Amino acid sequence: MLGDWLRTEREKSVSAALEKVANEVGTKQIAAVAIAYVLQKVPYVFPLIGGRKVEHLLGNIEALDIHLTDEQIKYLEV
Repeated sequence: MLGDWLRTEREKSVSAALEKVANEVGTKQIAAVAIAYVLQKVPYVFPLIGGRKVEHLLGNIEALDIHLTDEQIKYLEV
């Protein structure tokens, strides 16, 4: 069942790191930070993303305006 889904310690760590960076860049959408990371990390990457709600689409669009510092990128990779 989906309600019984538990996160691993690694997943919790990644979520916490994304949340910290999201607060630093001024967004509540950790997915926007994750997308921004991918866009900055690899040149010529075009992630195929989607969502079920308008909020998801807005978060995806917001990712285009997020610029992560080198320190933030390193923090996310730890």
